[in-house]
Amino acid sequence: MAIPDNLKWIEVGKLGSGGQGTTYLVVEKGDLREKKSVLKELHDSEDEQARKRFDNEIKTIQKIDHPSIIKIVDYSIDESYPYYVMEYHQGAKTLYEVFFSQEPNPFHGDVLKCLDLFEKIVLALQECGFQDPPVIHRDINPRNILLLENGHIVLIDFGLSHTVGDTTITLSGENIGARSYAPPECGAGSQLRVSTASDFYSAAKVLWSAVTSERVFDREIPILENKSMERMFYSKEEVWHLNRIFERTIQYHPSDRLDAAESLLINIESLRQLIREGYPPLEAVGYRCPSCGGRSIREFFPLNDPVATAFVSEGLLTYECQICGFAFARKVNNLKRSLTKYRN
Repeated sequence: MAIPDNLKWIEVGKLGSGGQGTTYLVVEKGDLREKKSVLKELHDSEDEQARKRFDNEIKTIQKIDHPSIIKIVDYSIDESYPYYVMEYHQGAKTLYEVFFSQEPNPFHGDVLKCLDLFEKIVLALQECGFQDPPVIHRDINPRNILLLENGHIVLIDFGLSHTVGDTTITLSGENIGARSYAPPECGAGSQLRVSTASDFYSAAKVLWSAVTSERVFDREIPILENKSMERMFYSKEEVWHLNRIFERTIQYHPSDRLDAAESLLINIESLRQLIREGYPPLEAVGYRCPSCGGRSIREFFPLNDPVATAFVSEGLLTYECQICGFAFARKVNNLKRSLTKYRN
C-alpha cells in the first residue's frame, strides 16, 4: 500500500515488509533539512484485532521514555490508513546484521564486549519493567535490537508487547516471538506464565549469538550438548565465564531463572570484575566437595563479601556444594599465576 498523498510524510525508500506491516524511509513535507524518519503502516487495516494490536504497540512505545527504546514522532489509527512514524538512526544496524553478516562479528569471543551489550539490553528491559503496569516485549531477538554507530542499542518492534494485567491480543495463526529465541512460556498451549523473566531468557540467547556468531538453538539444548560455551570455545576459557549468567537465565521454568534485572546487573558486574582481574572460570578448575565428594555448583560467594574477597586475594575460590550445602574454600594453583601474567 502506497503512503497516501494527504499525509505530511513523503516516501524516500522502502525498508522492509513482514509481520503486521511495511516500513518506509520518509521525510516530512517542507522540511528543508530532509531529516529522515521511519514510517510503519498496518497491512490489514480492516482486521479489528490487528488494529487493536497496532494501537497497543503505539501506546506502549509512547509511554516508555528511555534512550534505548525507539521513539514515535507521529501516528494515526484512522481505519483508512493506520500508521506510526518513529525516529531514524543513520548507520544503525540490527544485531542480526552485525552477528551474521559477511563481515566479521565484532563481538565474537569478546567476553567484555558481549557483557557490555547484554547489560545495555537488560537496562532497556528493566525500564520496561519499571512501567506501571510493567511491559513485556515478548519478541527480543537480534532483528529487534538496533546497534547504533556510537555503540548504544535501541529496542524496536513492540508489536507483540504485553502490559501486565491487560488482555493479550493474539492474532489467528500467530507465532509469539522468533521461535528459537522465544522462551517455553511463549509456545502454543504453554501453561507457564509470561513475565519479565521471559524477556531475559530471550536476551540471554542474544548474548549467546553475540559471542558465538551463530543463529540460536532450540530451547535449552546447549546446556547439555555440543553448543555449550566450554565446547564451542575449548581453547578460550575466558568465554566460559558467561555460563554463570547464560545457563541460569535460559532455564525451562521461569522460577529457576535469574529473573530480575537487579540480579542480572549484579552478576554482569561481578563477571566483569573477575575477567578484568584474570580469575579463571570455575569450569576450568577441578574440585569436589570435601564433605560428601559431590560436584559443587559453579558459583562464587558475593565479591563484595570481605571474607570471600580475602579468600580470592590469597588464591582461594569459594564454593557451596550442590548436594549437601557445605560451604568451603579451595586453593587454586594457577590463580596467582594467572593474576601475575595478567597484571604484567
